[in-house]
Amino acid sequence: MKILFVCTGNTCRSPMAEAVLRQMVEEEGIEDLNVASAGIFAFENQPASENAIAVTEPRGMDLRSHKARRMTKKHIEEYDLILTMTGSHREAILGLTSDGRKVHTLNGYVGRSGEIIDPFGHSVEIYEQTILDMIKSLEMLLEKIRQK
Repeated sequence: MKILFVCTGNTCRSPMAEAVLRQMVEEEGIEDLNVASAGIFAFENQPASENAIAVTEPRGMDLRSHKARRMTKKHIEEYDLILTMTGSHREAILGLTSDGRKVHTLNGYVGRSGEIIDPFGHSVEIYEQTILDMIKSLEMLLEKIRQK
C-alpha cells in the first residue's frame, strides 16, 4: 500500500506525518507500506521548517534531508490512499480527479473530527501541539492498516 500525506507547502504537517508514520511502521515491522508527502502549493526542494525538525528530532526522526514537492495528478494515480490535513486540501485534489474514493482528510479517514492545524510561522509549542494531535490520528490509521 502506498500512502501520500498532503498539506499546503510540504514543509510542516505532511512531512511530519510521513516521518511519524514511517517510524511507526518500522517499529511494528509492517512491510509493503510506502509513505510519502507532497504539498498543494509547495515550492520544489524547499527544506522542512526548522520547527518541524525541532519537534521530530527528539522523537528519533530526521527531516533535515526533506525536500518539498508539489502535489500533481500523477500522485493521484501512483498512491493508493491520499490523506490531507484539511478539507480544503482534499477539495483541491478532487479538482484534479473525477475519482475521489482514495482522497480523504486524515482525521476524517480515521473517524476524528476537525483538521490538523497549520503551525507554519508559529512557535515550536504550536508545532508540538500539532504533532501530538497528528500522532493520535496516525495511531488510529496504523490500527486501521493492521486490520486490513
